[in-house]
Amino acid sequence: MRKLITANFHRFSKDRFSWCVVGIVVILSLASVFNSAGSFEAMSARGYSISLEDCYFNQAPLIGAFLALLISMFLGTEFSEGTIRNKLCIGHKRNEIFLSNFISCAFASIVLTAVWLLSCTLLFGLIGPLEMEVSVFVGYIFVAMGFAVSFAALYTVIGSLSSNKAMTIIYTFAVFIILAMVASALDDRLCEPEINEIMTYNNYGAVVMQESVPNPLYLSGMIRTVCEVALELLPNGQALLLSNIAIECPVRAIALSVVFTTLTLLVGGMLFKKKDIK
Repeated sequence: MRKLITANFHRFSKDRFSWCVVGIVVILSLASVFNSAGSFEAMSARGYSISLEDCYFNQAPLIGAFLALLISMFLGTEFSEGTIRNKLCIGHKRNEIFLSNFISCAFASIVLTAVWLLSCTLLFGLIGPLEMEVSVFVGYIFVAMGFAVSFAALYTVIGSLSSNKAMTIIYTFAVFIILAMVASALDDRLCEPEINEIMTYNNYGAVVMQESVPNPLYLSGMIRTVCEVALELLPNGQALLLSNIAIECPVRAIALSVVFTTLTLLVGGMLFKKKDIK
């Protein structure tokens, strides 16, 4: 399997498209940095404050899209160019091929995420010091690495089961969009307030009555717990929470990323063993 991983690393290093994706991430990150710096100056002039961490992770939800593009293009050629068939013919086992592809894609995902985070370090000089504790900030960085690996596992399964390069790209982005919509819907419901404040105004715009009414959309009890776990289990959910600085427990988020990655690889590995490779 070491030879397979080495070969994949060589392909990544020589692939111009992969470098283009890295370049796009750097450009967008720098654009976000300078846009955030401009917003910081404008808000400061008005007497408002923006913390560095509010801007540092705001691109997190987009990382899954870039990884979808990078991994689907990389794995899409496995079938279209007959690479997997050749690997099987020279004696490599299916589980070795599957795991080597995941390890390679996971490493590429970590590298791309690191490039994004390093590009955002310019904010330290443009906005100022962190307001959160350094330990929490480091925990958030590990959370980003964790959901990047989860994305890699998910996209590796899709790329290993799809025999057509174009369809691999479509399937990968379709799954990303669906999970992003699910994560957004869960987050919206979890953000619903428990109590709604209903105000009645007179003809002059003054408040004449204020009433507190229970919000029927508020989730409570076991349902709320299940939705919270589901949101943090999904890599899209973690990315959304990270962009909002809403990860309450980084250790729990990282543990859920491990669970998601493990379950995805187990299911994907079993399906890949049964796949008919022509």
